Amino acid sequence: MRVIESILKDNAMATLGVKHYGRGVKSYANLEQKAYPRIWVHLINPRDIIHQNGAITSSYEVVAEVSTVIDYTNDIANNETQTEKYLTTLEELQAIYYRYIGMLNKDHRNKLKIGNVNRREILHEYDDNLCGYVFTFTMTVKETIAYQC
Repeated sequence: MRVIESILKDNAMATLGVKHYGRGVKSYANLEQKAYPRIWVHLINPRDIIHQNGAITSSYEVVAEVSTVIDYTNDIANNETQTEKYLTTLEELQAIYYRYIGMLNKDHRNKLKIGNVNRREILHEYDDNLCGYVFTFTMTVKETIAYQC
């Protein structure tokens, strides 16, 4: 497993509130295990710099999604509108997103660099009608190479 994949997964599963981590292209997210809230990650546009000493620095664009299913069944009993429920859910997911990015930045400061973070809301994604955030960021990682002789 590449360094970036283990970093993204380990931090996602350590983030308070996350029940599932998955990775791959977005279409796979609809077929995957249905445990929410979840973090789904897809790496795009990898770029490698090979240094003279043999070390590799890899740069990625990471597309990550923090999402969950909104349960509207108790809305009438709680006098909560669908909009209020949506906004409350987004606040909870935003906290997960902040914890995740914060953990990545704090725990691996000497191994990686995070930049250009962008985020947008999603609503009614996939068959499960998920809501949450899709965020993109660049990540530069010092990869370790396991040579097999």
